[in-house]
Amino acid sequence: MHVCVYVCVCTVLSQPSHWEPMNGDNVKLVDLDPSSTEYQQVIQRVQNPTLYQQYRAKKRDMKMNNSSNTANEQQLWHGTNAANISSIITNGFNRGYCGQNGTKFGHGVYFATNADFSNSYTHSGTIFLALVLVGESTPGNSQMRVPPKKPGSDRLYDSVTGPDMVVVFHDAQAYPQYLLTLKTPRS
Repeated sequence: MHVCVYVCVCTVLSQPSHWEPMNGDNVKLVDLDPSSTEYQQVIQRVQNPTLYQQYRAKKRDMKMNNSSNTANEQQLWHGTNAANISSIITNGFNRGYCGQNGTKFGHGVYFATNADFSNSYTHSGTIFLALVLVGESTPGNSQMRVPPKKPGSDRLYDSVTGPDMVVVFHDAQAYPQYLLTLKTPRS
């Protein structure tokens, strides 16, 4: 039993092969090579092993517990003000701040399928491209503090949705993969 737990933990602790060495740092914001494909799509990659491991553990849990055997991982956008960047790359997306820009689909962390929509919530031109575990979802509403129970189950839905929007209620369900700082912030 101890060996199985150890093996599972080691598997969860692996990091993407394209990451640079952490050299003892807990978090790293990496400037990308302008000639790289990655740079053509985004400007900086977030490297935070602690957050990434929490995300991977949540993904594994969702796969095991969902009837679809999937975590339904998607890349989605999250707009924020420049003052929040350090907190997000260090501590992740925090539901404690929900409601600053509305709670139309629930009291969670909002992610959009469209970068322009996420950018409309920031005046600094900073948006994250995040890995989000959507899992099994249901339509949301402004009264939701947690997702409702799945029919015939004691388990909750993993997220709620609105038009072109996903709301998650567990902080480890999203990883801030890339930070875009737009050259001309929205006015």
